[in-house]
Amino acid sequence: MDVSNTRGAGPGPVEGVSGPGSTAVVPGSEGHERPPEGNFSQQLGWFLWALRMHESNGDYQANAGTSASTACGAYQYIGSTWNNYEGYATACDAPPPIQDKRAKRDIIAKWNQFGKWQQVAAQHFTGSWGNQPERWNDCPAACDFNPTVWEYVDGVIGKMRSAAAARPPSGNMQPASFRTGDGGATILPADVPGAAPADVPGAAPGGDAEAPPTASNANTGSSTADGGTGLSAAGCAVPNPDPEIGGEDDQGSGPYLLTPAAAAQMRGGGLDPQDPCSSSFFVARELVKTARRVHADPESPEWKSHGDEQDQENARKYWSMVIETSGIFMDRSGAPGEACAVPPPDDPEEPWSISFKIISVWRCEATRIQDLYLVTDGEYEGEEFKYTIQEDRAAAIQTLVNEALSVSYGASKWKTEDCDNADEEEPQGIFPMTKDEAEEAEVTDRCDVESNIAGAAKMVLAVEKTPPKDRPDELGVFQPMIGGWEKLGIAMGTDLDLFALIGPGRNGYEATDECTQVMTQFLTDAAPHATEFAELTEPPSMETVYSEWRPKLDAVEEAHGLTNPSNDPACRIGSWAPGFNNTVAQIASGLAGDSPHSANLSGLSKYYQGREDANTETPPVVGEDTLVIPRLALRPLKPIGAPVAADAGQAWSQLGSNEGVTLPLSQVAVEYAWFFGGVIPPFNSAGKLIGSLENGGGGTSDGSGPVQVEVGPDGCPKEAPRNTLREGAAEIGINKLCVDSVAQARTPEAAKAIKWALTHLGWSYTMNTEPSKGPTRNDPEWADCSSFVSRAYRSAIPGLYSGNAPTTETLRTHSWTTKIPFSQLKPGDLVEPNSGHVAMQLANGYKVHTNTGSDVSRVERAYSSAFWSGWVNANNR
Repeated sequence: MDVSNTRGAGPGPVEGVSGPGSTAVVPGSEGHERPPEGNFSQQLGWFLWALRMHESNGDYQANAGTSASTACGAYQYIGSTWNNYEGYATACDAPPPIQDKRAKRDIIAKWNQFGKWQQVAAQHFTGSWGNQPERWNDCPAACDFNPTVWEYVDGVIGKMRSAAAARPPSGNMQPASFRTGDGGATILPADVPGAAPADVPGAAPGGDAEAPPTASNANTGSSTADGGTGLSAAGCAVPNPDPEIGGEDDQGSGPYLLTPAAAAQMRGGGLDPQDPCSSSFFVARELVKTARRVHADPESPEWKSHGDEQDQENARKYWSMVIETSGIFMDRSGAPGEACAVPPPDDPEEPWSISFKIISVWRCEATRIQDLYLVTDGEYEGEEFKYTIQEDRAAAIQTLVNEALSVSYGASKWKTEDCDNADEEEPQGIFPMTKDEAEEAEVTDRCDVESNIAGAAKMVLAVEKTPPKDRPDELGVFQPMIGGWEKLGIAMGTDLDLFALIGPGRNGYEATDECTQVMTQFLTDAAPHATEFAELTEPPSMETVYSEWRPKLDAVEEAHGLTNPSNDPACRIGSWAPGFNNTVAQIASGLAGDSPHSANLSGLSKYYQGREDANTETPPVVGEDTLVIPRLALRPLKPIGAPVAADAGQAWSQLGSNEGVTLPLSQVAVEYAWFFGGVIPPFNSAGKLIGSLENGGGGTSDGSGPVQVEVGPDGCPKEAPRNTLREGAAEIGINKLCVDSVAQARTPEAAKAIKWALTHLGWSYTMNTEPSKGPTRNDPEWADCSSFVSRAYRSAIPGLYSGNAPTTETLRTHSWTTKIPFSQLKPGDLVEPNSGHVAMQLANGYKVHTNTGSDVSRVERAYSSAFWSGWVNANNR
């Protein structure tokens, strides 16, 4: 027939053809799906769409991706078969209507020859095996990347059924070749798990078209109708949200808050943006296309699957770039780049307290930062100075907000009545700023409370998103630790320069051999000249040690060119820590025994003992001492203790969550990337499916028992057993705890372990290992602390261990656990507060664990310190 008189190429009916269709199959089709019922016009539309999606994901400019093949275009015609059709050298050179026209001509001819859609697909794939189903268990050629014929046929028929579910026989005709931009593609997305990425199709020499890249991608495209308007593929039979999500103005539409343009693309293809299945597949296909463009950019982050921490960080950045670049998601930030503002008070007659305003604005600004680098310490590792970063976002944000309260209250006591913005000399405002500081913070009136708070937050926190290695360090190796507080002079006072050199005071001092030598040499050189110290028979008092005796030692050092150990590079770091002066005192006492200057050395020993005794908490002096206590304190300083008003309680409880904060798309992208891990085949370099959807979070086959709670499509529970969310966790909710924890997890395995743990709350506690005495720690619905977290990880890493689960003591000795500093914990990591208990870290400042015979597995506040902490490395099992 003359196909020029036809219209459309699927997924709707092809206009201009008529006649009955057929669901007939070839002999030996047991276990293989039949084509969907419909007339020939309908079946032709479904088949053409299925063929395009199976061959190229609907990309009319797709190349074969291999030098061994000339195949290209939506239907992957090889050059010899295309044969300059309509004057175009290759299918890729032809516009979509010409490619559709050629495909319709060939498919109709094959239908007239065989009368069965299975054979049409097989003939298109092989070129000659359409009438030889006995050979379909083999691949025709290039078997290193081509599937068997049956796998190819099942993939096409499965997609044909998907199209029929989305566009049932009553649907209207939809023209093919609907373009979405450069390289265009049909709007109806492929059944992603069975689709071949368009950039790597395989070759089948002698056939009319190309095969999908691997056999594993075939034979998975079956789907069934579930009463919805979109696709209901296996594992995605999810009802539409009721009421609908968004859809008006700039709200975004559907579960993914798609832009109006993206939603229109879906509707143009007969899909409902509200349908979770259809929108998931649409978004997945768009992101796969975008990922190819980002991957081709030499500036995009490089990473490998299941790599080290840098690979994991780069993977998140990569997928954030993909999601931002795709242009299909609404940017949820109200005004990107604009400072956070204090919400209007509930009662205009009762304005918010200053503590509420500080907590609200600083929390908002900190939460908006995608990569937060709060430095908590640093030390030399060989020649390189390494910084310790607070890995727990909730803890980092809480620290910064606490410091904001401390600095502002310590400096101004939050008094506003004497504020004078015209003062050119003195810092002014709730966060006292100089004129120059206010200009940098873009604050025109330092006395305007809200403007002052917002400006200080934006100025200080702008530095916290910069990695420490990229911050200034000309003052000393600890300068990057100061971060944004360096921008506000009142915060560090005159301690700034010294802190940049020696860093924070530590809990205890351990002298190196090099430092011990420096101390010994200093005392030996100073002893002949320290005659005044011979009169000290007792350590001097706290009042006189600095006012009277320190100036005397300073004079000796200056007169004889001596360098105090605290100023020597070998001893400088930690010189304000408890124990430093005591170490000097002990060395002086030891030297006094055989020295001709014994009395002088004994006096120096007493002096340094007095220095040690004076090293106790004192109130900070504004303008001199740091107000960023205790993180940036050189010496023990008393906490400032800013008062938090009653109205600030709710704002305080939200620290660590993004509730009520409009986030930029760059940050939301990280959440999306983990969710799409189970939707997009090439989520990582190995092509494995990882992320929230790989494991639905249900029961496992390792004796864990069934899940007794309702689980959402992302694998996270929607509800928790009664009284298992404690200490404020119930206010956050089990689903948010799970989603936030999965988004921040260190590895895909950790993400799955989190979902297992949170879907197995309420298990009874037992340490029993003998079945004759009752339920054991390895039985379903029973566990002790270590068997609970071990089974969570065995659900994510099959074969992690066999038999009896590891105990707390043996857990940390396994090759697959890696010890890390407590400050670097992420959700999914393991924490032992003491040598006899272990818990799993969660987001938002919580943990999941079980630890007593009278209780069950549950969620409670996280520990503030640990005997041991570590993460599970699947590569070391």
